[in-house]
Amino acid sequence: MGSEAAAPPSWEALRVAELALLERPIQEEFARYQAEVRRLLDLGLRRRRVLRDTYRSPRGWFRILVAVEGIDQELEALREALLRGSRGMTLMERFDAIRGLLLDVWM
Repeated sequence: MGSEAAAPPSWEALRVAELALLERPIQEEFARYQAEVRRLLDLGLRRRRVLRDTYRSPRGWFRILVAVEGIDQELEALREALLRGSRGMTLMERFDAIRGLLLDVWM
């Protein structure tokens, strides 16, 4: 197992993207935030693929697929909230939900 695949992610870039989106709720900042979520998701899924080789669990794969679908749904809900002009706590609730789902992939 490669050390890069097993290393925990850096969440700082996600935090920076969240703050930028809160300060400037525009499409460009949403795209940056979405790219960072996808980066963390890709890292987590690559790690899971490595672990799957040594531990095959249909239940574990189901949890990962549900988390990926949930992340897509939360990103869409965040985009819709931005289009409606939502701010503050509404956006932070979406950030929290997405972080939780990302953590599910990494656990």
